Amino acid sequence: MVDLLRGRSAQGRTLLLSIHWNLTVIGHTLADPAANLEYATMAHRFDRITSDPARMNGQPCIRGMRLTARRVVAAVALYPDREELKREYPELEDEDIRQALEYAAESISDEILALDAA
Repeated sequence: MVDLLRGRSAQGRTLLLSIHWNLTVIGHTLADPAANLEYATMAHRFDRITSDPARMNGQPCIRGMRLTARRVVAAVALYPDREELKREYPELEDEDIRQALEYAAESISDEILALDAA
């Protein structure tokens, strides 16, 4: 983990540490170097998604604001017109919205579930 933190900005270090913290809490292992690289790459892709255990109970937020990625995704569903969404949440930028949606998509498993016949 120390090698992943070296040379990163303070925000990048915070995000990597929070990803490490979140994965440890939910029981994932970071022992696999390939997994570490994957999570480091994910942290770079989501540079506007921050997580701080001391803010919003560690929920992923947009740029350190008290606006969670989950709330942004819900707002996109509630306000399909982007201009209306931006009027309601003027602090949001297009890249914030894109990253919140991508972050939500990444957190959903692509697992196929068999459904019982009716």
